[in-house]
Amino acid sequence: MKCLITAILTVVALLSFGQSEPTMTWPQEITTKNGIATVYQPQLEELDGVRLSGRAAISYKENGSDEMEFGAFWFESTLEVNKEERIAIIENVKVIQLNFPAIEDEEKLKRARAGLESEMNGRDMATSYDLLLGSLADADQELVMEGQINNDSPQIYFRNEPTVLVSIDGEPVVKQTDDKKLSYVVNSPFFIVKENKSGKYYLKGGEYWHSSSDPEIGWTPDTSIPRDIASFEEKNRPEQSAKDSATADLDGPPAIIVATEPSELIVIDGEPDYGTIEGTQLLFVKNTESDVIM
Repeated sequence: MKCLITAILTVVALLSFGQSEPTMTWPQEITTKNGIATVYQPQLEELDGVRLSGRAAISYKENGSDEMEFGAFWFESTLEVNKEERIAIIENVKVIQLNFPAIEDEEKLKRARAGLESEMNGRDMATSYDLLLGSLADADQELVMEGQINNDSPQIYFRNEPTVLVSIDGEPVVKQTDDKKLSYVVNSPFFIVKENKSGKYYLKGGEYWHSSSDPEIGWTPDTSIPRDIASFEEKNRPEQSAKDSATADLDGPPAIIVATEPSELIVIDGEPDYGTIEGTQLLFVKNTESDVIM
């Protein structure tokens, strides 16, 4: 562990901020007597007046070991800029947080964090002002993109009978055929067609048909399929639809769940059959293709 902390300090002392050449390639490997430490390109996050903040990732592989340990730290500093020479000098560095899974002892983390600050503040940390501004612009764009990502957990459906999850990307969007007799759902990988005259929807997968008056609920098996629907399906049948593969091994029509938001389906073959995970206090459900742990 002492070797690991020493390696971290060695890596930080060679961060790009202390390099006179602003076009370094990343990552950078630093060989120590005990192993190889690697520093990945620092990510600058915010410049508020003269206060600059960012983060950097570090990895370390000890000699003779196949395991690589990863860590990261977050820092704040002040920035002095020479705009005529386009040089930025980073000063008064403070390590706000240090995460290194290999170090569980809080006192060791505290000493390593203090060592990081000491090494960084003992260096002439000058870099290109233009490159620094470019990094900050990239960070701003990254934040914009992160704000557009939906990280909400999916809806989980749990069934102990043969069931198929039919996905529709949002509310169903239908498009009419040229003869206006039929409409089909365009925002789903499943074959869903509506007979305009009756207002009834039909769902096809493998050899099984289902029908419903509402594309989102009420699907039941159906063997009385209108000729226009069957003909349209035959002419537009994909090589293998999502519904075909989902019903390939079934002995009869499955139950249908329609989801218009990110969802997952867990199907268990009857009641849960639990098995033990050796060396733990955990059980797992054996009669499902999903990973279910208790």
